[in-house]
Amino acid sequence: MRRGKQLQVLLIEDDLEDAEIFRSHAAASTAYGLKVDHVLSCEQARQKLSETDYDIIFLDHRSDEATTGLDLLQGLRAEGVETPVYHSHWHERRAGRRRHDEGWRH
Repeated sequence: MRRGKQLQVLLIEDDLEDAEIFRSHAAASTAYGLKVDHVLSCEQARQKLSETDYDIIFLDHRSDEATTGLDLLQGLRAEGVETPVYHSHWHERRAGRRRHDEGWRH
């Protein structure tokens, strides 16, 4: 990836607050122009992936549907899709921060 190139990013995130945080950080990026497409579900992600050639996919593990982020990733790899994927457990990290802020010890 070269500087100055606009990167096509697919964000698969069902939590609107997390998606907004991601989008605000992407908008503040000065190294690359990031064009972020946000979808809420794996089904919507499959539709977007059939329409656009993304440079990177940010994928939340949890989902409110039967297909998890890991299921989607495994399916994409089985189909030969080699787009880099950042697979995250954002919900768990946010819950961990809340527990830490509330004085929990792990």
